[in-house]
Amino acid sequence: MLREVAGKLATLVLRLESLTTALPRSGEEDSMLELLIPSDVPTEVRTTIECVLHDDLRPAIRALTQASEVTEEELRRDFQGARRSW
Repeated sequence: MLREVAGKLATLVLRLESLTTALPRSGEEDSMLELLIPSDVPTEVRTTIECVLHDDLRPAIRALTQASEVTEEELRRDFQGARRSW
């Protein structure tokens, strides 16, 4: 079930990526990103989506996928290794 949720998030990532490519790019985007001039709506939406993908969704997919594959043996081994370092 967890892997299925990660898969649905991966599908959402693809939809958001296609949305960012569909948004028009301003000729002044570099100046907007350098905060020299105010951002326009397409640039703001695109950069917000890109940040959410990079900072939140892709790491969440990796973590959920990893959690869906973890075994009791791995958890015990990691726990024992962590205790040795205390």
